[in-house]
Amino acid sequence: MVGEGSKELSLPRYCNEVKSRIVARGEEIKNILATLDAGRHLILEGAPGTTKTTILRTITEVCQIPFSLVEDNLIFLVRQASQSRRRASSSWTTASP
Repeated sequence: MVGEGSKELSLPRYCNEVKSRIVARGEEIKNILATLDAGRHLILEGAPGTTKTTILRTITEVCQIPFSLVEDNLIFLVRQASQSRRRASSSWTTASP
């Protein structure tokens, strides 16, 4: 699949290399690598400090693929929607008969 000069992802080799660097996340590592091998996108959700970014950075380093991280979009969208609703409701006027 990815990696310079290679079109296929060697799952066992990469899995073992990543597992040697990340402790107690074997199942997550296998799932992420399988997702990459299938050529799909991935969204990781979870509480802060649960090694999401560390796992991804390690996998992308081992597989030699680009790494992009998007954070806080959901919070921004929720705030934006909330502010839009407030502006709309405060600007409405009721016509008196």
